[in-house]
Amino acid sequence: MQSKGKSPLFRGRRLIVLSVAAGLLLFYVISGFYIVPRIVESVLPDKLSAASGRTVTLGSAAFNPFTFEFTLHKFAVLEKDQTPCASVERLYANAQLLPLVVGKAVLKELAIDEPRLSVLRTKNGFNFSDMIPAPQPEKEKAEAETGGEMPAFLIKKATLSSGNLKFADQTAGQGFNLSLNLISMAVENLGSREKTPARYTFEISTRSGAVLAGQGTAALNDLSSTGQINLKRLPVTQFEPYYRQFIKANIRSGQVGFSLSYKYPATPESSLPAVENSEVNLKDLVVTGPRGAVRLINLPEFAVTGIQLNPAEQLVEVGRVRLTDTYVRADRSEDGGIYLVEAFLPTTPASSQPESVSDKSEAPR
Repeated sequence: MQSKGKSPLFRGRRLIVLSVAAGLLLFYVISGFYIVPRIVESVLPDKLSAASGRTVTLGSAAFNPFTFEFTLHKFAVLEKDQTPCASVERLYANAQLLPLVVGKAVLKELAIDEPRLSVLRTKNGFNFSDMIPAPQPEKEKAEAETGGEMPAFLIKKATLSSGNLKFADQTAGQGFNLSLNLISMAVENLGSREKTPARYTFEISTRSGAVLAGQGTAALNDLSSTGQINLKRLPVTQFEPYYRQFIKANIRSGQVGFSLSYKYPATPESSLPAVENSEVNLKDLVVTGPRGAVRLINLPEFAVTGIQLNPAEQLVEVGRVRLTDTYVRADRSEDGGIYLVEAFLPTTPASSQPESVSDKSEAPR
């Protein structure tokens, strides 16, 4: 007994369905790989330029419609005078669509490579002040009263590599400049509804050789965090534009550092952090008089260790204070005052006068 073959009508319908499916797939591929990136490249810079009042440029964009990977290359924002404000060499995001079915946004990976940011402070404010929305007290109050919870999201892995931040403050004395180089950060499993805290690490270095590094955990659902933060070899002299107006003395050298273990909040009822087993140190401090002829302080090392801070019990403990080979000169000035004390008074026109204390008896370096 022979089976009947499928009718030409059935075969025709199947061919139509397959053709439509192939056409839709082809359209999806072309749209994803080619059309979407071209739209982003043409629309995104114009929209951001109009919103920020600055020139925004974008080198290229790429999108993979199968893996939902999105990449931007050479994104930059220029100030109104066309000087660099912010830029990113590469921004990469890999999204997962399935969790959206249950109302949760998930990024499998987020990577920011070589971000650059220039911050300028003048008497009129910061260079980005005009981009910050004006406060809306009524709206903020209404949102606080409704108590709306944070949208559900999860970033499984986020990294920032080879970052750079330049900060210039024209309001500080003759001007303050700070450059933070090789900024790197990494976060794993950062989410608004996760029971397990996210893990973070970061490291920031300066041209002067200072290094700020830390690692720990953080949770967004209850706003809690624990971790360790360390600072090494931060030059005191770098901040002269800020302290110059407050003292006559000259700080010739000195490095500050600390090691800090923290827990936030200290207790569920507290809004303050607790600190334990922490240390603060000051090394190679040399202070001279206003004219630089007399060495007033020579401090090879000063350290405070075993610091404990418990705001719940209003308790501060210090384990040990260490002071090594310190030299302090405290001569009397011509008017009978203590020269060391006068050197740390606020700057006045008189501070420009030559020192009245001879440096012949200064201790050897």
